[in-house]
Amino acid sequence: MRRCICGEAKSYPVCDGSHVGKNWSCKRESTSQVAYVSISSMHYRSLAQKWAHHHKGIVVEEQDEDTIFCQQLWIFCDGSDADSIVLHRNRVVAQKVTLVAISISYELLFALGPFDSILHIGEEKKGSLWLQLQQAENQEPKSKTPQNIFLSHAVVDEGRWIPVLDEFRHQLGHKVFSCSDSILSGSNWYEEIIGHLRDCDWVLCLISEGFRKSTFCAFEVGMARALQKPILMISIDGVPPPSYAQDVQMEVLDRYCATHPWLTREEGLVECMLRFASIPR
Repeated sequence: MRRCICGEAKSYPVCDGSHVGKNWSCKRESTSQVAYVSISSMHYRSLAQKWAHHHKGIVVEEQDEDTIFCQQLWIFCDGSDADSIVLHRNRVVAQKVTLVAISISYELLFALGPFDSILHIGEEKKGSLWLQLQQAENQEPKSKTPQNIFLSHAVVDEGRWIPVLDEFRHQLGHKVFSCSDSILSGSNWYEEIIGHLRDCDWVLCLISEGFRKSTFCAFEVGMARALQKPILMISIDGVPPPSYAQDVQMEVLDRYCATHPWLTREEGLVECMLRFASIPR
């Protein structure tokens, strides 16, 4: 689903097409050469469309196959749909590329390619993303490096959530250590876990009933706290945190998705991770 940008949608914060009454449209004529071109994550397609309309430009669509030549390419990304953005970017030849990072540090988006300038906007009040975009100041890109994330989870939860976390690995280029697929057969698992906990930037705990019952998860959290590693705890089935970590603030996935209804549960998990990863340390 798309985010409402104009602030007029009856289904706010989900777009229902009310922006047509604000004198801008999602539709465009196909062209191979234009001054402004926008690419975006699906959730913020309306923002990219309004920006393109404002500059008499276009938004790259799924059906576009021809190479598009432009003066300026604007990429709007909140961390989702990275593979689609890279695919579309490869169809565009631009003199200048600007990244608009939405509620995420641009340093986490290095997999999208090089940029000439950066803008950062965040979740604010109703309809204010457009105003933020107009007032944002360009930043110079800095060096970008992948983050090392240690995943602590129950074995029973692997089937659903490990594929989701592959987005961090393959689309965004970050490293996620998981006992389920990161330890080679015959290795000393204890040494592997200790070594990766020491080297990681932060620890992600997928809290569930299985996690609360797991001795190994308790061991990993205890070691992470002993090493003073930042910990992000996300309840994936609504259960409270385990007794040994109740002082750590926990995100509840169902509640997060209820306040961000354009997200699926899988997308909500990735967005929680991106926001935590964006916190300066």
